[in-house]
Amino acid sequence: MKLKNILLASGSAIVLSAAGAIADNNEAHLDQNGTDNSALIQQTGNNNDAGASGTEMTQTGYINKLSILQSGSYNEIGLEANSNGGPDGVYQNSNRSSDAAGANHINVIQSSSLNVIGAISQSSTGTNTFLGSNSATITQASDGPFSGANRVGSVSQSRGSSSGNALTVTQGGRLNNIERISQRTTQGGNQTNTLTVAMTGTLNGTTVPLSGPAGASGAQASVLIQGDASAQARNSSANLDVSGTGNRFGVTQYGQGNTVGTLTLGGNFNQLGTYQVGTDNVITVAAVSGTLNNIGISQNGVTNEAKADVDGDFNGLGIDQIGTSNDADVTITGDDNGWDRGFNGSAASVGLGQSGLVAQNGIGNFAELTVTGSSNAFAFDQTGDDNDISGTQTGNLNQVAVAQTGSSNNTASFSQSGSGNNAGIMQ
Repeated sequence: MKLKNILLASGSAIVLSAAGAIADNNEAHLDQNGTDNSALIQQTGNNNDAGASGTEMTQTGYINKLSILQSGSYNEIGLEANSNGGPDGVYQNSNRSSDAAGANHINVIQSSSLNVIGAISQSSTGTNTFLGSNSATITQASDGPFSGANRVGSVSQSRGSSSGNALTVTQGGRLNNIERISQRTTQGGNQTNTLTVAMTGTLNGTTVPLSGPAGASGAQASVLIQGDASAQARNSSANLDVSGTGNRFGVTQYGQGNTVGTLTLGGNFNQLGTYQVGTDNVITVAAVSGTLNNIGISQNGVTNEAKADVDGDFNGLGIDQIGTSNDADVTITGDDNGWDRGFNGSAASVGLGQSGLVAQNGIGNFAELTVTGSSNAFAFDQTGDDNDISGTQTGNLNQVAVAQTGSSNNTASFSQSGSGNNAGIMQ
């Protein structure tokens, strides 16, 4: 059964359903233009398709509401193009100007396996200031313990006034992947973009687990993006909850022009949290491989850059940068390095307390650390301008703590090789 080329006019509502024994190559396309558009697409069984590049599902007008329910067989929506460059696939455009919710709303539920969302685009150009003028909820489920392979290709939400966008994505099963999400607002300065992602199953975040050199090569795993160079949002947030056997990752971007580099997660129970507020901050995570690694990166300011490469088990790293043009580059290879190992001796006398933390506050500070081995503890703290720390730890059970506080142009370097070395530097 085929449902296709549906054309509807102002203030229209429609329910399309394909189910039961007659279902085969189900196809649905939609074109609605008017004041209060509403559509429900239901597809059950066999090859379910809804919207495609060149034959989009389109709602244009004042209030747009679209629900797509697919179950059984091969579920595909909005195939494809977009990648946040255009409205291909499924497209909603609203010029609603009143201060109320729901200018554009999409609800997608895909059951069974091999669920795919190619491209969804929402654009709201009116003066509505209510959060969620563009809102979307995507649920991709699984009908068995070894099924899944859910994919979200590209979702774009764009607001032309002082309000934000809301998006929730839930995926279950194996091999779940979210490739690109863009939430942007183009006017004002107090908007809030909200992104919530939940993954349950195994091997989430990338269809092929990447580690070590594969991550450093530039191959991308799952990528989540909020905002772009022209966006004005200052209070964006991302909440990610990834459970099961596989990867855990989170990306939060507040501000303008912030970018996240390659996210590569391979192995079991990895955790990655990134937080950015400001302008033109860059985070690059070249690789996270192994078991029970935990990485957190925070940047607040302008043109800060952080790089991390972690390979091994039970490693922990925190990077905290406040100010302008600070640069941190950390590479860890081995097991049980970094976070919360505790200091003694000269390293403890510096008074930093928390191991595994690289902190910089000021302008133009640089920190570089390479750790190779196991059970090493480290901490850096730089406050001021144009300070430089560079060091290596090679071996086991080494400790170092470096503090350069309240002044400028300090330089500290160290090299620890072997086992049980202890150093503390304070300037």
